[in-house]
Amino acid sequence: MFPKDIYFCHKKIDDKITYHTNNWKKLNPSYKIYLYDDEMCEDFLNKHFGNLHSEIFKFIKHGPIKADFWRACIIYRLGGLYVDADINPQVPLSSFIFPDPKP
Repeated sequence: MFPKDIYFCHKKIDDKITYHTNNWKKLNPSYKIYLYDDEMCEDFLNKHFGNLHSEIFKFIKHGPIKADFWRACIIYRLGGLYVDADINPQVPLSSFIFPDPKP
């Protein structure tokens, strides 16, 4: 089973984004929620991959492509799940992610 961590990123954290992430928390209380803005993404990349990755992130102009780049890096480094920050959940993850069967 992968880590029970859910990562979100958005250029700027606002009320709409926190509304969605709070819904993720309510539906998935056993998961930890991590919400990153662009500055936090840059800091993460610099700390875990070095200045080059941080500079690449800053160079990318199109928001969804920035998120794609960061998503690949954070999941590679820490595992867990990435969800687009503007997705409002309707059901808990347990409705379609099942625990590993016991050996």
